[in-house]
Amino acid sequence: MLDIRRVLKNPILLFTASRYVGYGLQFVRGILVAKFLGPHLFGVWGFLGLVQQYLSYTSLGLQFALNVEMATAAVTDPQEQEKIIAVALTITALIVGFLGLLGLGIQVFASPLFEKYSFNQYAVILGGIAGLAHLKQVFTNVYRVYGKLARIAASELLSTTMLLLVALVFRDEALILALLGAMVLSGGVTLAIFMIRAPFKIFLSFDVRRARSLLVIGIPLLIYNISFYLIAVAGRTIISIFYSVEAMGYYSLASSITTATLLGLHAVTWVVFPSILSRTREGVADEAVAKTVKRVNDLYSISVFLTVFVAILTLPLLFRFLPQYKPAEGVLDILLLSQAVLSITFGYNCVSIARKKQLAVAGICMIAVVIVVGVGLLVALFKLDFVWIAIAVLLGTFVYAVLQAQLGSRLLNRGQFQTGYLTNVLPWGSLIALLIFLAGSLTGYQLFLGGIGLVVFVLSNRGSLEQLWHFVFQKFGVTRVSTVG
Repeated sequence: MLDIRRVLKNPILLFTASRYVGYGLQFVRGILVAKFLGPHLFGVWGFLGLVQQYLSYTSLGLQFALNVEMATAAVTDPQEQEKIIAVALTITALIVGFLGLLGLGIQVFASPLFEKYSFNQYAVILGGIAGLAHLKQVFTNVYRVYGKLARIAASELLSTTMLLLVALVFRDEALILALLGAMVLSGGVTLAIFMIRAPFKIFLSFDVRRARSLLVIGIPLLIYNISFYLIAVAGRTIISIFYSVEAMGYYSLASSITTATLLGLHAVTWVVFPSILSRTREGVADEAVAKTVKRVNDLYSISVFLTVFVAILTLPLLFRFLPQYKPAEGVLDILLLSQAVLSITFGYNCVSIARKKQLAVAGICMIAVVIVVGVGLLVALFKLDFVWIAIAVLLGTFVYAVLQAQLGSRLLNRGQFQTGYLTNVLPWGSLIALLIFLAGSLTGYQLFLGGIGLVVFVLSNRGSLEQLWHFVFQKFGVTRVSTVG
């Protein structure tokens, strides 16, 4: 039976549950927006989302620096923590002002950037949204370290609900403007939620020493995150430049559904990330770290693979509701498979960050990005179907996974590569199942070959699936019901 009291007393489970609700609403909103806008206007919306993605990289990595500094460093004095937070907020406020002026300049001087997406008329509001997002991320990461997850969940649910209501009311181009306006409004309300009766003193301050310390940590982490996300963003960027607005709409739908499918699992990793950093930092015995990494990879990777495979098999139901987006189906399958490949490196990523090897990971990411961009440009040059852009992303993620596994193996074995390092995180059964699903996506036999691939995956990973099953039951307080008779 499910022990409800245990779930209600566990803040991580409550937070995860709230995020699943929010992600469910976000998924519904995304589907409705796609349906009400149609491929062309959804292509415009997808491009604006791509711009927001790039603007998110102007944060200088301050939110990441706060997370690492407060989770792994010996900064235990509350007053010192508040001073670090104040410096981060001050620098972020300056970035917000810069983004606002940049957007205003683009709009006032009628810059001819990306005219096919009408980018000019949205520049100011995009700058405002990006600025609010930076401030929100600073507060969110501080609250995460403080363990105050309720406000984070409340702010996210509020934002998601507001955007869903907008999607239900507006149509066509007015829907785009309404969504952007709702993002600004929800961003302001979110900041109010974080600032009212905060568990720490909020003020602005600038100190060169503290600012330098944050930037020294944050900028490498930002480079790492930029390079990591560019693996996926590179494909969208090539589509936006070389393909039609409608193709951008198809690819944007595939990208957004890929993200939405795994948001729940990402919520769990987001919460436990500081704890994993603490368990894998320098000074902890390599044997203990190796056990932590193996357990994390086993549980997380098997969860992602199972989620992705089931999602691919159920996608035909989605395209019955969105028949005009049928050309996106193959792209969506392949992008989901790319996320499955990325999942096998989560534990090794934690080790790399905890042991200050962010730039090494960034270098690996950039190799993958170069592969995606190079293959993607060739695809665009020969005017091949945009599904091959997704193939380029899958290829890049696989190269990244192999190199990241090598780096993790070296970190845990005092500079020596461990024999069989890749099969430890990507068993042969999972790899074969993935290739079967890929063949189904490329040939149009998703259901037939996908069914075979799922059977192969389950049979070859029975031990890991049982481990996952017991883990979930343990965390949710499920006990077996005995019968008498």
